[in-house]
Amino acid sequence: MRSPCYKVTLLLIQGNPVSPFFLRRFCNIISPLAVLLLLSTAASAAENQWTWIKGHNDPTTTGVYGELGIPSENNTPRGSGFPAQWTTPDGNTWLYGGAGNYNTMWKFDHATSNWAWMSGTSTPLFSQPVYGTKGIEAPGNHPGSRIKMISWADAAGNLWLYGGVGDGSHFYADLWKFNTQSLQWAWVHGSDQNLQAAVYGVKGESAPDNYPGARYGSSAWVDDDGNFWLFGGHGQSSEWGWLNDLWKYNVSTGQWAWVGGTQTPMAPPNYGTRGVPSMDNIPGGRSDSAAWRDSDGNFWLFGGFGKTIHTGETTTATVGRLNDVWKYQPSTGLWTWLSGSKLVNQPSVFGMRGVPHSDNQPGSRINMRATVDKLNQVWILGGTGGSNDLWCYSMPRNLWVWVHGNLSENPYGIYGTRGIAAPENTPGARFGHATWLDPQGNLMLFGGYESFGATSRGHLNDLWTLTPGHFNIPAAAESWHYYE
Repeated sequence: MRSPCYKVTLLLIQGNPVSPFFLRRFCNIISPLAVLLLLSTAASAAENQWTWIKGHNDPTTTGVYGELGIPSENNTPRGSGFPAQWTTPDGNTWLYGGAGNYNTMWKFDHATSNWAWMSGTSTPLFSQPVYGTKGIEAPGNHPGSRIKMISWADAAGNLWLYGGVGDGSHFYADLWKFNTQSLQWAWVHGSDQNLQAAVYGVKGESAPDNYPGARYGSSAWVDDDGNFWLFGGHGQSSEWGWLNDLWKYNVSTGQWAWVGGTQTPMAPPNYGTRGVPSMDNIPGGRSDSAAWRDSDGNFWLFGGFGKTIHTGETTTATVGRLNDVWKYQPSTGLWTWLSGSKLVNQPSVFGMRGVPHSDNQPGSRINMRATVDKLNQVWILGGTGGSNDLWCYSMPRNLWVWVHGNLSENPYGIYGTRGIAAPENTPGARFGHATWLDPQGNLMLFGGYESFGATSRGHLNDLWTLTPGHFNIPAAAESWHYYE
């Protein structure tokens, strides 16, 4: 005769609800860790499932703009990739430009769960920036059509944008501010000319003439004092290449300071000892990484495309896709390499779905975003490389969990029924998408390029949501109590 524990386990595997008391009462023959894993499975039965809520289920260049400034259930942006993205203090999310949406600003209003067209043209035409007078808002100003910009939101709800690339030949070195009350742009700093080199000045000292130069695919953060930080990207310093310089923009003074890294493109990394901060540590030049900030104010990087060091019989510099994790502490100015490989183009180590393990690691990838949930967990989906895998990273434990998606390359999406969550639902492989957290703590996903082999099938405008689960496992089983 099979034990009650077997029956409970079977119920859990089948996705049926089982109370924690029932599990503890009848499963006293299993270990505390096993109880924890089963409880985790039960809790996640209604979590970590995707719901397709808006947009098309196939690549599209069609958008519905509606009335300027008015959210509507019928509105939807055109299919888009690499937009600038912000979440303002009121919990709403804003998207600007990107491939397909040109110079259009959209807002996703979480109170209504609808899109609103907020500024820019509804005609899909490539446009050059209209700069106007530096520092002055005006109705006709706008940054023009561009992708891979760096973006920040300030405490007042203003949206800031730096650099990016337009039409493949215009590489920008300009800083813009969008006033979400007046719905107007102002060109704030930097150059209105193409392909401008960085002006570094003295390391650690801000100055009116300093600025990071033309670049795209950089990483960005906001510190506790409201200053903007920028790392690396593909851009122009002494020459064109992948950069590892670190900059800070003081909003109060309106000045940039070069605070770390080198002025030399293609600079190699210094990994040091895994988990040990050092003044000698530095990521190599790179672009298109995932970046986030933790609750303690530290800055983090994952992956991207750039420079690393392969040490074998000889030490050689290598360029490719990366899967390393770095942490930067603004309070000390020190970098720490925490996980991932020193080698480029590494495959994923998936492990068991939903189970953290020290061997788990997402493969090398670029063009993805990171979103931090309310439990201080980091969520990363897909990226260039033909994947739709969803990963969760525990910063305190330095562990990865494969949560959702396929092991195969280039999977198509399974949309299911609009508005209904299901275990089999999944976005297709994509890169250049937008992700954010809504006010209720749900993960949101919009658009991107649908991957198909080494190319893409087109721009997407689908909107998805997922309720994140909790994967942190206590360091010691003794911290858990269960009934005898």
